[in-house]
Amino acid sequence: NTNTLALVVDFLSIQPLALKNALSYRTKMVKRELCTIFLNPDGASDNCDDLAKTLYSLLFTWLNEHINQHLCRDDFDTFIGLFNRPGPQNMMGCPNLLDQFCINFTNEHLHHFIQCCLFEAHVDKYKSEGIASLVPPIPYFNNSECIHFLQNNPGGLIHIMDNQAC
Repeated sequence: NTNTLALVVDFLSIQPLALKNALSYRTKMVKRELCTIFLNPDGASDNCDDLAKTLYSLLFTWLNEHINQHLCRDDFDTFIGLFNRPGPQNMMGCPNLLDQFCINFTNEHLHHFIQCCLFEAHVDKYKSEGIASLVPPIPYFNNSECIHFLQNNPGGLIHIMDNQAC
């Protein structure tokens, strides 16, 4: 798409041919010799996706560092941390790989941690202050069974995969 290419070239302040070549070709080392591979449309699309991920990562890192430099003090109270994570992974039309499994596993763990912090962490404090009966419980989906299914040792999916890999 030449319109999109022109827009990206303008944003990145680079030459159009340089971006076109970066997306259309891949260079590989084969037996001490650099070889240029001409990519088909799917390969070029994958290169484009990789470039977008890299640019996003660089922007995210720059933003985090820029905020912290402006708040820079010796104490930790002014620290800002940005946490970025991919959403659930389900690659339609192709098999989900270990990457997607690890992302989904991490998401389940993080989801459980956040839910515990939001919905369960204050219950003990309410009990100690004698107001637990005044605070109604908040219903939420507890995914601890899912985490148990994935990481239980022995018998969890990760443990089984680990045994099969040996």
